[in-house]
Amino acid sequence: MRREEEYWKERAEENARRVFRYSQRRAELVTRWFGQAEREMREKILAFYRRYAEQEQITLQQAKAALNDPRAQRLTLEEARRLAEQYPEDPVIQKLLQTDYLRRSVSREELLIQQLNLLASELYGEYAQELHKSLSEIFEEGYYRAIYDQQQYAGFGQNFDTLNVNQIEAAVTTAWQGKSYSERLWGDHRVSLARYLNRIVTTGVIRGSSGAQMTAQLQKAMGMGAYEARRLIRTECCQVSNRAAVLGYRQCGTGRYQFLATLDYQTSEICRGLDGQVFDVSEAVPGKNMPPMHPFCRSTTIPYWPDEEFDEGTTRAARNGRGETYRVPASMTYRQWYDQYVKPNPEELLAEKMIRNGGKDAKQWEQYTSLLGKDAPESLDKFQRIKYTDPKAWDDLKAFARYKRSYPHSDRSFFEIDREIQSLREQGLVVRSIGIAVAPQPRKIESYKTHALDRMLERGFSAEDADRIISGALVEFRQFKGARSAYFSLEGSVTIERGSNEMVTGWPRTNSNEGSERILEVLKKHGKW
Repeated sequence: MRREEEYWKERAEENARRVFRYSQRRAELVTRWFGQAEREMREKILAFYRRYAEQEQITLQQAKAALNDPRAQRLTLEEARRLAEQYPEDPVIQKLLQTDYLRRSVSREELLIQQLNLLASELYGEYAQELHKSLSEIFEEGYYRAIYDQQQYAGFGQNFDTLNVNQIEAAVTTAWQGKSYSERLWGDHRVSLARYLNRIVTTGVIRGSSGAQMTAQLQKAMGMGAYEARRLIRTECCQVSNRAAVLGYRQCGTGRYQFLATLDYQTSEICRGLDGQVFDVSEAVPGKNMPPMHPFCRSTTIPYWPDEEFDEGTTRAARNGRGETYRVPASMTYRQWYDQYVKPNPEELLAEKMIRNGGKDAKQWEQYTSLLGKDAPESLDKFQRIKYTDPKAWDDLKAFARYKRSYPHSDRSFFEIDREIQSLREQGLVVRSIGIAVAPQPRKIESYKTHALDRMLERGFSAEDADRIISGALVEFRQFKGARSAYFSLEGSVTIERGSNEMVTGWPRTNSNEGSERILEVLKKHGKW
C-alpha cells in the first residue's frame, strides 16, 4: 500500500472543485430562470396598470373593483389546477385551490396576485426538478468516485454494492438539520416569495404606487429569491457529495474520516476549528461533524487510517491573499497554518480582512462610487486599503461622502474649500455664522428687507450690483441650516433668504472685512478665480 497522504489532499481538492463548478453552473442556470420569470411578472404588473390605472397610478377603488373579465379568471383557475397537479409540493397553489378564492368573483388586485404566484409556481417547479436531478447526479458520481479513489490508493480492487434508484432517491431526499432540500425549497423559499408578491401588490395598491415603483419592488424580491436559490443549490450539492463520500468509505471498510477545510481566508470559523479533526464514519452527521457546516460551505472529507503517519515531504494546497497557491505540510491543520503563515504577516492579515468583508465592502464601495463619481476610490481594492490601513484618509472619505449627500451639486474642491474655511472659523478669523461652503447656485432676488435697502443706500450699492454678485459668485455659503445663502464674488457679497428670495444684506468689496478677504484667498488657492 502506498503511503502518499498527499494523494488524498489532492483528490479531495480536485473533487471539491468539481462539485463547486457543477453546482455553480446549475446555480447560474436557475438564476437565469429567475430573471425570465421576473420579466414575465413585470409584464403582468404593467398590463394591470395599462388596463386599470390612470396616469400610471392605481387607486384603491380601481384595484378593489370586481373583475369584469370572467375569461381571465377561468384561465387562471385552469392554470392553477394544472400546476397543482404537476407540482403537488407547492403549498401556495394547494392552499389557493382549497379555498373559494378562485370560485367567486375576484377583484383586479386578487387576480394580479394569483397571476404572479402562478408564474412563481412554474419557476419553482422547474427549479425543484433541476435541483433533484443535479443532486442525484452528484450523489451517484460522488459515491463511485470515493470508491475508485480508495481502490486506486490501495492498489487493488474489491467488491462493492452498486447504487439503485431507491438508494439515490433516499440519499437526496433525506432531511439534515431538520429539513430536506424539498422542504427548504417549497416550504421556506416558495412561501417566502409568495408573501413578498402579495405584499408588493397589496402595499402598492394601498399607497397608490406607480407601475415603476411596484416593478422595482418586484426586482428586489426576485433578486432575493435568486440568491436563496443559489445558496440552496451550492449547499445541498456539498451535502450530498459528502454524504456520498461517507457511504463510499463504508463500502471500502474505512472506519474514520478526517475533516478538511480550505486553507484560505474565506473559510468560516467553524470549519477552521474542525480542520484536521477525525470522526467515526458511523457517526457522520451533516452540519455537526461533516460538511456542509453552513450555507455555501466548501469543506470536504478524506479517509483516515490511524496506523499510517504522514510521509515527510507530503503537502496540501493553501492560498495567500493574492490568490496564489503554495504547498504546506499535509499534516498541518488550519489553525497551525494560520498561526504560522498568516498571523505573523500584517499583509496577509489585511488580505484576510479584505476577503472576509469583501461582500459588505463591495456594496459600500458601489454606494460611494454612485455618490462620489470620479472622486471615489477607483477600485474595491483601493477602497478597502483606505478603509483598513489609512484612518486619516478613511475619515476624510466618510466626511466627503456626508458632505456630498447634503450638497450633491458640489464637488471635491468645494469640500476642501469648506474644510479650510471651517478651520478659519474655529480660529476666529471668519465669522462663526459663515455656514457651509458649496458650489454656487444663483437665485433671483425678489424683494429686499428694509435693513438691506438702508445699507445699500449707505454703501452706494445698487440692485444691479447685487444681481451681478450673485450671478458671478465664486462660492455660496448655506447658513442657518440652509435657511439663507451668502454669495461671495470678487465684487462683494450678498445674503438672501432661500425661502422667499428676499435680500438680507450686501456690500461691495470695498466694504469687505478681513474675514471676507481670507475667504477670497482660500478660493484663489483652489483656482476659483
